Formats: sequence, structure tokens, C-alpha cells
Amino acid sequence: MVISPAANGAYVTPAVLPYGWTGNIVPSKQDYTFTPASRSVTAPLAANLVHQDFSALANWTISGIVTDPSGKGLGGIVLKDQNGVTVAVSSSSPKNAGEYIFIKDVNWHGTITPFSKPQYNFSPASRSYFNVFAANLPVFQTRQDYTAASRAGDR
Repeated sequence: MVISPAANGAYVTPAVLPYGWTGNIVPSKQDYTFTPASRSVTAPLAANLVHQDFSALANWTISGIVTDPSGKGLGGIVLKDQNGVTVAVSSSSPKNAGEYIFIKDVNWHGTITPFSKPQYNFSPASRSYFNVFAANLPVFQTRQDYTAASRAGDR
């Protein structure tokens, strides 16, 4: 069952949950992360449950493509942030080879660096992000591209 909240974020479960119901309540909205991630109703439902609230935090996405000097998408690269969180660059099909996406909290700041291909120099070598906040609305940093060029002597 899907329950959509009102404009103010309040939600009320329709009166279709039967007496004795148990299950999980899981909030979901694209580009948001929720705390807690879910709430469990483990005791059989016998009365209204109130104050089953969730906090929503907009996600911030960083996306782009890693290419070779000719502009062809290059898979098999890994990007990492300063905390060691990594994301693999797609190599699943020629259509989206080289594409990546990081999902970060809105207040995240740091540096992302491509690595894992020692035979390449990347341009830029890294990208830094500071003071990211957008009134708890999703923020999208697109076209955060990197170009991989062969190192001299490795050709």
C-alpha cells in the first residue's frame, strides 16, 4: 500500500489496515534519505499509532562521465571521496560506459578523486565541493566529467 503525505508532510493511513495488522512503514521519495529508514509494527495493531514520524534530508548528487581523450566513455574506473567512499564508473554497456553518480547529504563537502587505472592521468586530478546547502531541496551537480589520458611510457 502506498500512502502519500499531504503538502505539509503529514500522513494518515487510510482506515483499511485490519485489526491485528503487523508490518513495516517505509518512507520513500526520490532524492531524499529518511531517518529512521523504516518503522516496524510488531505487535498486532489494536489502536491508532500516533507520532510515527520521519525526518527527510534531501540528497545531493554528483554525476558525470569519465572519457578517454577521444570522448569515448571509459569504464573500470573508481572514484573516491576523502573518506574512502567509492563509486564504480559504469562499464555495463557502450551507451552508458564511463558514467558515475555519487549521492551525498546536502551538507557534505569534500573532494572526489578518480583512481584505479595507474596507466592514466586524469584531468582534472580531483574536484572539490564546499558549502553545499540548498534549503533541504535536492541539488544536482551534473557534468562533473573527467578525462583519462595515457601516461607517457605506458602506451
